[in-house]
Amino acid sequence: MQYIDYIKYEFNIDCEIAGNSQKELRINENHYYCNKLKNCYNMPLDRMDSCAGIIINPRELIKFSHRVDWIR
Repeated sequence: MQYIDYIKYEFNIDCEIAGNSQKELRINENHYYCNKLKNCYNMPLDRMDSCAGIIINPRELIKFSHRVDWIR
């Protein structure tokens, strides 16, 4: 099971992984801008799902944090 699928199932929250390019941006995802020498979209976010790239709205993030705190 992929990490994002586990998070959705175990914590019953709505979230997704960010796109790896500007063409793959999700509806509520931010646009990232860098200087001319850097490409902001050269990191494979779908492979970094547990440390970066999760798109979640504030309400779902609060639900997630309360559940994680409860588990400890």
